Amino acid sequence: MDERKLYRDSGKENYDEEKDINLYIKLETLSKKFNKIKFIILTAFLAVIPLKLFFQYYIFPFLISIEWDNVPSVVFLILSIILAVIINYFFGKVIHWIPYYLVVNAENSLKAKKQERENFSFKHLNKKEKIIYTLLPDYYFALCYKEYIKNLNKVCKFHISGKCITDKDSICITEWDSIKIKVKYFIHISNWLNVMISCIFGIITVLFWGYNGWIIDLGFYILIARVFSRFMEISFAFYKDVVRVDDRVFTDGSGERYYIHRWRNSLILKSGRISLAIHSLIEVVILYSLVYYSISIYFFELNNKELNKLIGFNSEILTYLNFLFTSMAVTVMNFSYTNFPHISWSIGHLSQVLLSMILIVLSLASYLGLNNSLSERDNNFYNRVQEKSKE
Repeated sequence: MDERKLYRDSGKENYDEEKDINLYIKLETLSKKFNKIKFIILTAFLAVIPLKLFFQYYIFPFLISIEWDNVPSVVFLILSIILAVIINYFFGKVIHWIPYYLVVNAENSLKAKKQERENFSFKHLNKKEKIIYTLLPDYYFALCYKEYIKNLNKVCKFHISGKCITDKDSICITEWDSIKIKVKYFIHISNWLNVMISCIFGIITVLFWGYNGWIIDLGFYILIARVFSRFMEISFAFYKDVVRVDDRVFTDGSGERYYIHRWRNSLILKSGRISLAIHSLIEVVILYSLVYYSISIYFFELNNKELNKLIGFNSEILTYLNFLFTSMAVTVMNFSYTNFPHISWSIGHLSQVLLSMILIVLSLASYLGLNNSLSERDNNFYNRVQEKSKE
């Protein structure tokens, strides 16, 4: 089916393309602001490492020996795990609610709150959904809010002309223009927020390096819950994006069917997909560096010589930087697998290798081979966006 004819038959002559252009420009401006915030937080994370080393070992060396009272008990362990799951749920909710709220309100939509209340209810979930909702909040809320965005446009505006072409969800093909723009920036901002959260975790770890206590223990359980949730979301999202080939069928009032192969639910182009994969790699490096550091403290006590042998460094003073370099090496496929002294380190190592393979071998390799050419219609849209931006 010729794309131009498909959009013409769907009532494109009545469609307000200017609305989509203004929406795209507004969200692009918003994303640039978030990009600056992301850069500032990432820079702060990289800057705090040498600063902490300088203050800790040259100005206030006694800080490394400070300890807080521990509260070791089975009750504390159970409460910590429960609290970690709740806090991780909060992170998953907020990280996806913020971009959802921003993208739908960029269109001055007053339906966002109502839509969220109508679509989400824990009571209406089945057992499988409740488990995913509780243990994998990042994956769950990513699906939910993308569905909310789609449902906001679940109204065909061209019934009057009798030329409305809709999919199985009763969404007109021209309404997908707005949905694709919103989903693009929802995914981008969510991706950047995840990197920011990981950097903040890293900053907190560096600042409290050498401290012990119940709050540090709780932080460890929050970190593990966070890594598990993000591991599942990244694995599912990128694997499905590369392996799965979607299609969509549209029908008109007369029953004629229009089939579109390799359908995309967002307006993310080749460069955007590569950017998402690279940002996720940065997040993986930071999160797993924190995992290795935490495991070395909470699961086994080794002296510097033994840890140096384990992580492949020869340094009298081990710092967070050593674990960061170890995580970088694993991420770029320098696996260095050995007989780790605890199974938790093996699990962390292998899961990071798996994520790295998904992001580098599958995703980046696939994205680099994508055809970057645009359809005539999309090319015209971007040209109009550029013209409008210069006004």
